[in-house]
Order: sequence, then C-alpha cells, then structure tokens
Amino acid sequence: MRVRARAQAQVSCRIRNVFPNNPPEREEPASSGMQIHVPDDRRPSLVDGALPTGLVPIHVSNLHAQHALRITAVSSDSSARVELVSATPILIAPGQHALVPIRVQLSTAFRLSCPLVITLTLTAQAQRWPPEEATGEFDHQAPKGMVLSQATPLQLECRRSVNQAFDFTFLDADGAVQLASALAPRSPCPSAPEASWSRGASWTTDLQATLPNARACPVIISFHGTGVSARRQAESYKVSSAVLAAELAQEDEKRRAWLSGVQKGDDWVFGSPNAWLIAPTRHGAHNWEGPGYRTALAALEHLHWLSRHPVFCSSAQQQSCPHECAASLRQQSSSACQRACSVPFRPPVSGSVSDALLNATHQQVGEVQCHARLADIDRLIVTGHSMGGHGAWHFGTHQPDRLLALAPASGWLSKEHYGDSNAWLHFDIGRASLDPLLAAVFEASFRHNDVDKHASNLKGIPIYHRVGTADRTVHPFFHRRLQRILQEQGISAHADELHNKEHWWWDSQKTNDGGAVFDQTFRDFFDQVLNAQPESQCKSGQKARLVVYDVATTGSKWGVRVLAQRMAHGKSLVEIGVEGPGAVVLSTHNVLRLSLTPLRACPELLQGTIRIDDQLMAVTGSFGQPLAFCLCANHSWSRCDAFGVPATHPHAVADQPFAIRPLNPEHLPWAVFINNQFMQTSDVAASIATSAERWQAHEIVLATADNSAALRSWVEAHQPVVTEHFAVNEAWCQLVWLSNASDTACANQSQRASPAASILLTMPAVTSGQVSSELGTQLLLFGMDDASLEALIANTVVPTIPPMARSPFSNMLPDWFMASAQLASEGLGAVRAAGFWQEKPIE
Repeated sequence: MRVRARAQAQVSCRIRNVFPNNPPEREEPASSGMQIHVPDDRRPSLVDGALPTGLVPIHVSNLHAQHALRITAVSSDSSARVELVSATPILIAPGQHALVPIRVQLSTAFRLSCPLVITLTLTAQAQRWPPEEATGEFDHQAPKGMVLSQATPLQLECRRSVNQAFDFTFLDADGAVQLASALAPRSPCPSAPEASWSRGASWTTDLQATLPNARACPVIISFHGTGVSARRQAESYKVSSAVLAAELAQEDEKRRAWLSGVQKGDDWVFGSPNAWLIAPTRHGAHNWEGPGYRTALAALEHLHWLSRHPVFCSSAQQQSCPHECAASLRQQSSSACQRACSVPFRPPVSGSVSDALLNATHQQVGEVQCHARLADIDRLIVTGHSMGGHGAWHFGTHQPDRLLALAPASGWLSKEHYGDSNAWLHFDIGRASLDPLLAAVFEASFRHNDVDKHASNLKGIPIYHRVGTADRTVHPFFHRRLQRILQEQGISAHADELHNKEHWWWDSQKTNDGGAVFDQTFRDFFDQVLNAQPESQCKSGQKARLVVYDVATTGSKWGVRVLAQRMAHGKSLVEIGVEGPGAVVLSTHNVLRLSLTPLRACPELLQGTIRIDDQLMAVTGSFGQPLAFCLCANHSWSRCDAFGVPATHPHAVADQPFAIRPLNPEHLPWAVFINNQFMQTSDVAASIATSAERWQAHEIVLATADNSAALRSWVEAHQPVVTEHFAVNEAWCQLVWLSNASDTACANQSQRASPAASILLTMPAVTSGQVSSELGTQLLLFGMDDASLEALIANTVVPTIPPMARSPFSNMLPDWFMASAQLASEGLGAVRAAGFWQEKPIE
C-alpha cells in the first residue's frame, strides 16, 4: 500500500474463519458463506402514505472460496411487494462484495404503520467456481447447487406531508442505487411555456400544448460537505417561522409568498415556496468530481420524473382534472382520471442515465401523473457548503447553460491545493524517478476539475459567494482568490465575508435566521433570481467564452459545446460573439469538433449565419436540436456527425454498468479485488465476466502475455476503430507487436528493444467488430507476467490515502501509459511513456 500523505498511517486487519471444519479445497456451500449486511442509509421515505421510489440496495458478501452465489429471489413477511430490479439473476463471485437492488411496492390495500418495518429474505443458489471450461459460462437458466437464504430487516421512515424533506432512491448511470433528499415547492409553480428557457427543451412546449395548466418549477441543487448526510443538507435550508414572519411583515405580497404552505404551529419553514430543493449524495472522496458529479446529474434527471408522482398533486392539479378524480388520483385507479390528468413522459434533457434505468426507478409513477410541481432541471440555482461549496463551483463552471444563479459557501477551488488527499505528485516517492514531462501528462488528466481554470464560463450568471473570516477549515484565501479571478474576467459576482464566523454557523444576525446557507441574504438572493424575468443572454454586441479541458464533463455556453479536442485534455477555448441579428462569430483554439444548440435564451443562434474561424456558413435549426461542425484535415470547417467516437478516458469505464473480465481464469481473484475496491470507495459493484461470455459495452480487461490468442482477438477487434479515428500511440503498438497482430500504422513506429512490463490502455468498446452504439469504454490492464499485472493493479486500484480514497480510475490517469518492471518498487516513477488518444480530423 503506497501511502501518499503527511499523516501517519495506521493499518488494522480482522480475520475470521468462516468454515472452521470445512477447508477451502473441500468447501461445500453453507448458509454462513452468504452474509447480508444491514441496509445502509440509502432507504426511500414514505411521503404522505405513498412511496414515490422504492429502490433499496442490499449489500451481500460471498464468503465462499470455491462457490459463486446466484441471487434468484427476494421475499418479505408483509403484504408489501418486493422484487429484484435485475431481470436476470445476479451472480456474486467468491470473495466478492455486491449490491443487490430490490424494489419495494405498496398496494392500495396496504395497512401502513410508521415507521414501516418489513423483513426481507434473500434467496441464492451456490454453484462451483469457476464455471465449466467447456463453455466458460454460467448456466443462468437451470438452477444448480445448494439453495441458501438469509433474512434482514428493512425500516422505512414516514414523512407526514410533501412540505417535509424526504429521501428518494434512484438508479445512477452506473447502475448503483443512490439517494437524494428533496423538498417540494410549497406553492404551485409558475406556468410552463418558457420553463426551459436556458436550453429550449421541447418537453415544456409539448406539455403546454397537452395541458394548458401545467406548471414547472426551477430547482435549487445543494451539495453537502464531508460527513454531512443528504437529509441534513436539505434540512439546513430552514428558518424559524417567527423570524421569517418578522422579516416579511413590511414586505410586498410577492415576498410574503415565503410563508405559503406553512401550517399553523410549524416552528420552522423549510425550502422555497416556488422551487424544488434537492441534495444529492454519494459515498466516497469524490469531492463532487467524477462519480459525485455524475451522480448529481443523475439525481436531477430522476427528480424531473419523480416530480410527476401523484403524491405531489395540489389544488392546481385538480383545476385541470375533474373534481371527482381527486380521491382516485392518489390511488392511481380511475381510467377517467387517467385520461384527464395523465402527462406523457419526456426523456430528461441531459441524457446521462439510460432509459432502462429511468424506467426501472420510476415504475410506481404509473399512468396518472402530476403536473403542478414539475421540476425543470434546466433552470438551476446551484449552491453548497464546504466540499459542497467546491461542488457548486465545479458544477456551475461545467454546466453554465443550466444555471439561473450560483451561490457557493466556504468552498475550495481544487482538492490538490486544499489538502493531501489528491496531491500524489507531492507525496509519492515515485516522484523522485518520474520524468517531469510525464508528470505533466498525469497532471493534465485531472486539471479539468479546477474551478479557477473554468471561471470565464460563468459570465452573465448571477453569483453570490461567502465565507466566514474566522474559517479555519477552508481558508478565506480560496474565496478571495476566485473573486479576483472573476473580476479579471470581467464577471460580476458579489463576495461576502462574515465577520468572526467560522466554517459553519446557524445564526447570522438573529437566532435561527437560516445561518450559513439560508439566512436573509441568501433568501433574498434566491428570491431575486426566481422572480426575475428571463431575457436573451446573447444580445447583439455581447460576448462570451467557453473554456474546456475535458469534453466528457463540460456542457455548453450559449448553446456552444466542444465535442472533441485537437490535443486531448489541453485547454480548448471558444470565443462567442453576436455581431447582429442572426450573425454569430466563433473563434476557436484546440477544437476539433463542436456543436451548436439553438436556445430560447439565445434566439440569435437559431437562424442566419455563423462564422467559425473566419469561415462563413448558413445556419437553420430548431430549439434544442444540436448542429455539429468538424474541423477537417484541410483546416476548414464543415457540418458533421454530432457524436463521433465515444470518450476513451479511464474514468468513463465506470460511467455505466460495467464488468471486469480476466482473460486468464487464474486472475479471477484480482477481478474480485478490483470490484471490492469500487464497492469500498464508491458503492458500486461490477459483474465478473469470464473469457467466453459476451462482451459488454463497459469492461475492465485483465491480461498477460500468456493470453496471446485472446489478446490478439481483442487487438484485432479494436484495430479498425484505431485506424479510422485515432493516431496510434506507443502503448497500442506495443500490444500489436506482443500479440503478433498487424497494423500498418505501427510499422512506422520503432519497436522498443525491451517492451514495457505493464500497460494501461483505454479504448472505445467494440462488440462484433463495431464501435458499440452504447458509447462504452474498455480499460485494458496488461502485464508481461503475473508480477507485472499485480504491480499495475497495486498502483492504479489500491487506495493510497485511506479512508479518503477515490474510486478506482476516476482521476489522475491519462488514457494510456507504459511502465517498466520497476513499477512495484518505484511506483509511477517507473512510467516510461504516457498520453491521450488523439482523434484524427475528418478528410
């Protein structure tokens, strides 16, 4: 374990003999070999007697050494219906930790007691591991082996009304069950015609045509700090009802709307009267980058669907529905009400979560849907505190077109400058041997998370940020530095320093006045933003800049998005200017492919002309429909495919449900080890694939030189993709030579006298010889022998600063690198070459 920090490391181990009278070589399956852990905090709330989402992850450990567990069924001791989310049995390899997603559903006849406590029983069948060599596959149809079962209690809390914070669970883009806490708007939302003003999403237009009384609310998304739960974060947006009433006594009618929905006798007022509030969460030291950032995007998409659940119906709902539907609406049982009140689903705009995962999460919404409190996830007020302050800065600078406003508190700019938990270049002893030019390549792989590098993306967005002058956790230096950078960029932002306040406080001016994140200053800022009339951002004479370091994580500015770079992970810059009605000018640096999405906020982009690097082209489009432009080999711009090839960065392998495939069955324990590291650091589990199973879109592949035949097949399957889309690199050519494959592009490369001992390489997923339509990524970990592969895994997977360990491959890694046989002793100092895939321009 290579510890990279100044802190003293302490390691403890616990060893338990699971089968005292049953040696592993003669192991027989036993009930003690399946361990179910008590369900964690990812449990949904019942809201006013309904269960908007019923997903629960069950953590199962397979303690057998020779048998796999195939989870086949789940049952309960009550009339609540429980079922496995996965349509196919879940296979858990020996030694593997896995999360089994289940769904809990309540029937209309269910007698509710609060809290709801049910006992779940999980059933599994044990079968010999590894599978039969004849096929290399497990028989998923015919159950074999001993049947095991184990019970665990599950308790779900009750929330008495929609005015209380509640938790909902959802399937993240990677297939893991995650949680967010939310507060619904206390009042009906404003009308929907211009609801998605920022990006011109079509669903609001269709919604208005279908239901004239439909309503759509903006969303306040709040990122929590280290050690703070999603519920605690959501409920920190509260103010004493007495304090609020005193503040609003002399205010106009619009400001007094803050008291709407508050019941007599309520001591506290939570959330906003006319906006959703959501606080996502995810386990791990992600700093709201990488997996945390993607979970926040997914939580917003699920909130968009969740807000249609009948439990959020209000008087505004019933105005557009027959009065007699009110009771049956809650029971989802009246066909007449369904015809009058149903709203067709529209897929969320950002598209990071697959339709299958969205449908699996929101089956309980049914045909009857609400349209009084729809969440408009493209009109966001982004806020957060501490680590969440950094998360707010990061989200805002990477998704500028989705922002109404930005309001971070006490946040840092980058983890590398704040603490030791990501500063491997400073504390790894391999630095003594690492070539500084190669160190720059590794550093480039995570600089896209730096807030200050993307500050210019915030132009035109209302910003309020604050810190306490006595903050000893996050020094005011970060707050002041970013304010100076914003000023230099010509960006207006209000920076506030509260005298003698430390990192957190509940009382700013008065007792229980909202404190660090919800005092009157914050609430006035939110109110001003939410009541502002939308106006065109890109007026004639206006200019904006879009800075991008990673195309996979950065969205658009004024509808312009960078899709591919000439030099991957370098700085890409697009200067955007509007010279007049229908005349847009783009000046680019390090851009190979970009898209232009006409927005309602920027109608000038819809039609007329566009000039890209002094090349004039006609543009005709419709709101929300992207137009793509590519830089050709002759340095001219032309219309092209908007998507091109998938992302090839290592972190992309775990963006969707993924598998780990050892080409050698003897490496199955290493596959299990990598899976368990994902579980410990990010609460996501992979499937373990055998060499004969069907290839999936996202996979981590383990190989050594002994697997030459399988390695050659893998190389030859990817070869057409490399030839057509990329310039070859040293790692690719080494694999071509080692596998005895042929590649004319590599023939011009000089083969090294001594091949690399270890290679890490990412590739677009290939199934049946074609680039996967699922935009997948495969990550190859290759060693010349077992020792080299083990050293590669130790330096890319093993936590370096536990417990603040990031999810494997989530940052600090380029697309490929090659290392010598000294990788085990020198760490990254043994790296001899590293880089990123460079996409070819079209001919």
